[in-house]
Amino acid sequence: MITIGKMTNIREVASFISALNQQAHHHVGFCGEQEEEIEETLMNEFSELALNDSVFVAYRNNEILGVIGFDVDIEKRQAEVWGPFIKDEQDWLTIAIPLWNTGVKTIKHHVDTLFGFYNVKHRYAKQLMEKVNGINKGNHIVLCAHRSASTSRLTNNDYFELIPELYSSFITLHDAAFPNTYYAGQEIIARLDSDNRVYIAVTSDRKLQGYCYVISDPEFQEGTIEFIAVSPEYRKQGIGADLIKRALDYLFIEKRIEETTLCVASDNVQAVHVYLKAGFVLKHDLASYRIELERISS
Repeated sequence: MITIGKMTNIREVASFISALNQQAHHHVGFCGEQEEEIEETLMNEFSELALNDSVFVAYRNNEILGVIGFDVDIEKRQAEVWGPFIKDEQDWLTIAIPLWNTGVKTIKHHVDTLFGFYNVKHRYAKQLMEKVNGINKGNHIVLCAHRSASTSRLTNNDYFELIPELYSSFITLHDAAFPNTYYAGQEIIARLDSDNRVYIAVTSDRKLQGYCYVISDPEFQEGTIEFIAVSPEYRKQGIGADLIKRALDYLFIEKRIEETTLCVASDNVQAVHVYLKAGFVLKHDLASYRIELERISS
């Protein structure tokens, strides 16, 4: 008999997710693949609801069969879906649906919209999304670059960290380039520290041309280029490519990070070309879904 309950052992759940998320046909985007990293995220960074109200586990005779998590942002009334991660492929949907419904029933008072990112090779995600009325919002590709293979080096010092006098210009550019994204410009500024940096390009009279927001995680030897944007009037001048080089110099030389990733819409051909030219290679191709909870049948 299958029962669905709360998470009782974070390490066991992290190990379960890690084993499945390293396989393309089970892969869910942005959940991590290293067991230790997943455990750290669940313990310290996951969801603004309590873990018992955010992560749900399917058991049979105390053995984990499946896991689903909802990384909830209460203020924005939205959540990113982790999973469902299910080991038994023959009964995948049989386990997935009650897991999903249990989680949604718990979080629905705090969340209106769910987002899910599933590898295009995932064997069951499309079926699940059809059952919960998920809307396909297009594909995103995850690209990665490795320190050992990187040849990008910026040869000038014209690209430096964001300074307070340009905070307002940065917020305007970021919020226009990425409306309704997971970090608004003001939120990025609040996160700035030695591991969260914004590098900028400016004109000779200190007008902001573009920026790149980069995050390093030395503990897990990973980095991400979260956002990059160039003002329309300064595009096609190589500024974006140079900002990427500056970010890679920071990650690979200063922080000695082994791998960095970024995500971009697959139909953004120009951006993809710039990233590939900078040494990035394809890691995952993800289908993006949006689920409005009021659309879900009871």
